[in-house]
Amino acid sequence: MVPDWAEVNVRSNPPGAEILLDDDPTGLTTPATVEVPTGEHELQVRAPGHKAHRQRILVAALEQIDLPEITLERADGLL
Repeated sequence: MVPDWAEVNVRSNPPGAEILLDDDPTGLTTPATVEVPTGEHELQVRAPGHKAHRQRILVAALEQIDLPEITLERADGLL
């Protein structure tokens, strides 16, 4: 049997950001390698005090993806 997933490497600045896949927590923080099922998915990276980063990824079975480092922007301040 051939696995129906691929490894996606996720890094962020700052490190230690939570990784979600299709709005579901993966239980991983950056930097990490996430096993993602084949198909199109939404990857979200978020950290306290920062704006969440969202991006669509298209995954093919057994194709490793090395995403560029994600730089999280500081959240807007509230008065």
